[in-house]
Amino acid sequence: MPAAKLLSDRRAECVSAVEKLKSAAYRLASLNV
Repeated sequence: MPAAKLLSDRRAECVSAVEKLKSAAYRLASLNV
């Protein structure tokens, strides 16, 4: 597997993980209000 593809796959994983964290944090914040 080319290194560039591996890198972009990892970046996509990181982005989706960050998005999940953001939505979880948003849900927690709306619950705490």
